[in-house]
Amino acid sequence: MKKKWAMPYWMRPYAKMVTNTGASPSEDPVLVVETMYNETADPRVNLPLSTLQACVKSQVGMLYRLHEAELLPASHAARLVNRVNRQREALETIAGSLKMALGARALPDRLRPGFAAVIEQAQEALK
Repeated sequence: MKKKWAMPYWMRPYAKMVTNTGASPSEDPVLVVETMYNETADPRVNLPLSTLQACVKSQVGMLYRLHEAELLPASHAARLVNRVNRQREALETIAGSLKMALGARALPDRLRPGFAAVIEQAQEALK
């Protein structure tokens, strides 16, 4: 059985903007979009429903592309999370490079203790 698609948290503010769902305004827009995205109507049996589902899937795809290109306004919390993730990746890269340098004896012996301390601090910061 195929896993059901669930709307990501960042997309929820845009759920009301997804149009052509055939839903009444009183229905939960997130639930309507998820339902339309997850179900597939055979166009030979129900062409109007199949067309609405194609419209919803197209709009969801557009939101994904805009989000990946960072063209959607992000909340402050989302920006902070992205910044922390980028810093974490940078620390991991630096720690890996320093470990390689220490392991390859690329550093003079007098510098090794200082770099080992930096590696330990970076690893502690990553916890």
